Amino acid sequence: MDKDLEKKPNKKKKKRKINFIRLISLITAFAVFAGGITAVAAALIVVKTAEPIDPTKISELLDESSFIFDDKGVLIEKISNGEYRSMVPLSQIPEDLQNAVIAVEDERFREHNGVDVKRIFGALWYDIKTLSLAQGASTITMQVAKNLYTTMDKTWTRKLKDAYYALEIEKVLSKDQILHAYLNTIGLGRGTRGVQAAAHVYFDKDVSELNLPEAAMIAGITQNPYKFSAYVTAPISPDEDFTGMQVSLIPSNSETPAPTAEDLKVFDRLLKNGLISNLEHNQLVKNDYYARKAVLNPDSKERQEVVLKMMLKNEYITEAQYNEAVSYPVEIKLGKKKQSNISSYFADKVKAEAVTALESVGYSAEDANEILYGGGLRIYSTLSTSIQNILEEEVNNPANFPGSWIDEDGIPQPQVASVIMDQYTGQVKALVGGRGISGNKIYNRALNPRQPGSSIKPVAVYLPALENGFTAGSGVVDEPIKDEKGEYWPKNFSTYDGPTILRNLVIKSSNVGAVQVAEKVGTKKMIEYMKNMGISTIVTRDMNSAVNDENLSMALGGMTKGVTPLDLTAAYASIANSGKYTKPVFITKIENTSGTVLYESTPEIRQIATAQNAYIMTDIMKDVVNRG
Repeated sequence: MDKDLEKKPNKKKKKRKINFIRLISLITAFAVFAGGITAVAAALIVVKTAEPIDPTKISELLDESSFIFDDKGVLIEKISNGEYRSMVPLSQIPEDLQNAVIAVEDERFREHNGVDVKRIFGALWYDIKTLSLAQGASTITMQVAKNLYTTMDKTWTRKLKDAYYALEIEKVLSKDQILHAYLNTIGLGRGTRGVQAAAHVYFDKDVSELNLPEAAMIAGITQNPYKFSAYVTAPISPDEDFTGMQVSLIPSNSETPAPTAEDLKVFDRLLKNGLISNLEHNQLVKNDYYARKAVLNPDSKERQEVVLKMMLKNEYITEAQYNEAVSYPVEIKLGKKKQSNISSYFADKVKAEAVTALESVGYSAEDANEILYGGGLRIYSTLSTSIQNILEEEVNNPANFPGSWIDEDGIPQPQVASVIMDQYTGQVKALVGGRGISGNKIYNRALNPRQPGSSIKPVAVYLPALENGFTAGSGVVDEPIKDEKGEYWPKNFSTYDGPTILRNLVIKSSNVGAVQVAEKVGTKKMIEYMKNMGISTIVTRDMNSAVNDENLSMALGGMTKGVTPLDLTAAYASIANSGKYTKPVFITKIENTSGTVLYESTPEIRQIATAQNAYIMTDIMKDVVNRG
């Protein structure tokens, strides 16, 4: 009896325990079922609302930086809008790099259909345990979809879209086509997109030249570009060895401290060792940039070894190759995004001209700007690097400006602008818009008008005079004259020569003589010639009846808006070119990535004076140098 009483409670406890387990199992099964239904429903909604894509046109979505070349075909600048991108065919990318990326990013890439189910369940379990979306399950195809069609947001919706688009991509593209798209769009730190850009920035070489250790290092960056960038920067001491130092110039901001005495010593040593140009030295002294040395990132080295282990595991390399690659001393060699000794003045003008050129062949302004920064254009400019280098050197040499000073805005005075142009072709060979000033998109005095002073006289007065009955020997009386108010105007800066000839007026730069000749030629005739010679800043009475250039002050350079140095250079060039005006050009040709010519410049030439009068005017101006 007692035994039966003892057994009954135990059976009840066991039954309750079994029922509780069943209840938990039922709840779990229901939760899994409900979760599955919810997931399927969510996936269906995402698929239904996803924008349609056309993977066959995927190449059109691959952004690429554009490039500016000089007149010899030498690269002078890589144009980017925050990121440097350069497209290369898959055949140019070493197999070691392709295999390294597959091994570390998506080892079953060649087998799955765009979505790796095994990897998804592993990542899902991790995310459930950590209550996060930290573990990625993206395949290379899904990452291509993210790079080209979706966003960087870490959401389930985006991941579902990536998976759907990946399946669509794999239906029409081969694995090689997908890998090509991925390797050319992958973010690899330091503002680079794609393996070609990374090879240039980290090792200053074409991607095809990368060896196995370098390829593995680049492949390892993508997991965390900020952490695994191939190099880090460090301060430079004036006492250290500068041999082979890799120098990175970083733009300053409002919080960058002014250079110390020790910093100035570093700048001088960098210049002395040929590691920076005079222009860059000037930029450092002015605190537009600060200097750091680039050294191998130890985190990147560790990550490289992980990549090499994955390559060994997947039998892409042998044990011997692995050991050799791990011990290989990787060296950072920084590539340049632009030639260091050329300021931005010329390139900025080329970019503006490129947009205008593209608009002239049918692009909208918006599309032209977009293709400039992401369309992989090859822009062939008229720049002569050798002439530009000389001009930069002379403009930034303080010895050429004795008595100069720094104004309250920190700008050297006097300022300067210079344009050098081929008078026969119209090609601008060099241009500088200021001295002691640096940065991007800076104020360009070569393209902005100012009062031309006496430099306008041959263009506005004397060539029109020769074209309208005057000769080099025409007589003029150089003496003080009174205006309608009874006041002496204009006045010469020096003496008056009395009776003289036109040639002497130019040699002496007589103000009185210029006004007398201008009065006889007439302001309307002068304006007609100036416009024909490319002066674009003239204000006529029709444009502004109160303030305009239809007066004799124009003969002395007193103009409403002034004249740009570029316009004035082209006007003088027309005199040197036997009276033929050629519109200045900065670009000869623009090609797209496939080499198709999108734009080719055609010289715009017009006869503005007879060859005889142009020759006489040139001969008179020679006397200005020889006798004036």
